[in-house]
Amino acid sequence: MNSELAQRNMINSQIKTWNVFGTKVIEVFEQINRRNFVPPEYKELAYADCELDIGNNFKMNSPKLDARILQAVDLKNTDKVLEIGTGTGFLTALLSKLCDTVYSIEINKTLYSEAQQNLTKEKISNVELVCGDGIQGYVEKSPFDVIVVSASSPRRMNALESQLADGGRMLIFLNINGISVAKLITRYSKNNWQSEDLFETTVTPLIGLETKPLFKF
Repeated sequence: MNSELAQRNMINSQIKTWNVFGTKVIEVFEQINRRNFVPPEYKELAYADCELDIGNNFKMNSPKLDARILQAVDLKNTDKVLEIGTGTGFLTALLSKLCDTVYSIEINKTLYSEAQQNLTKEKISNVELVCGDGIQGYVEKSPFDVIVVSASSPRRMNALESQLADGGRMLIFLNINGISVAKLITRYSKNNWQSEDLFETTVTPLIGLETKPLFKF
């Protein structure tokens, strides 16, 4: 099966069947080839409905999960976006096609370098990559219209939420009893917030916020 047909099958059989129908989201999956962001040893799985190991216990989201994230935050072309966890840069690239600017923070130096190379090859110029710990966000560039946290946390992250603009949306996965619940948090004003549960999945924990066992045997 050629790459173009495999990509089309991925969109039709995975993304659209997981309640993703937004035209903008579908279009960016047609524009950005996931194969270009997959490690060499997994190229044959580039369009598969699964997470992919990208090294050092990091995972690349399944295509349908990235699609649901994009649909949930409903990007506008004027939005300024903060992404926590760049990985190989695939979701970063998708975000970049739907907004004005993306600031993306990656804690792993190897992945940071790989993402830079991948985004450069795609000729994406509206992304600023930062190598560091994204748990505290990027205060210097705040406020943000959208924040996407691509790994899970055991609790809401007040430091990040405070960096949302009024009307800003934040997609975060809360780890509840081993299940990652996707939450959309919207800031309407300084003291007015709304949180909505969207769906359940499994997502790798953020470095530094892994859930610790309560007891040792």
